[in-house]
Amino acid sequence: MVRTHFFFKVTLAWALLAAAFAAPPAAQAAPRWESLMLNAQGVHYIDPASITREGDKRTFNSMLDYRTAQINAAGKSYQSIQSQFQVNCRMKLARIVHLTYYSGPMLTGQVIERQGMLQDWNEIDSTTPVARMVRYVC
Repeated sequence: MVRTHFFFKVTLAWALLAAAFAAPPAAQAAPRWESLMLNAQGVHYIDPASITREGDKRTFNSMLDYRTAQINAAGKSYQSIQSQFQVNCRMKLARIVHLTYYSGPMLTGQVIERQGMLQDWNEIDSTTPVARMVRYVC
């Protein structure tokens, strides 16, 4: 299906269309990022403590730490992104719920942009970092 590969390629593009994402409450423990995959973009991480389960659905936080700085539509530089995903393990579908862009590596520096969305569910391309995350959480 065309949408499977489309999901991965437009993940960052969807981020440019979203609204605000609230920071986690101060009472929460700091994320314990586990490296899942290194590719041409950078290193993809997941926070195991953020995984919540509701039937076949999982919600979790991930991070992409880019190899080199990226530029958003407003011309601002960022080097890492924290994402919140929802996945349906049984149906093998995923969607992005929130994105926060940071100026520095590993979610450091200034928050450049926050976006929230409930995009449509998309099939998961087995060659993407999202597929690796889904295998981890499901």
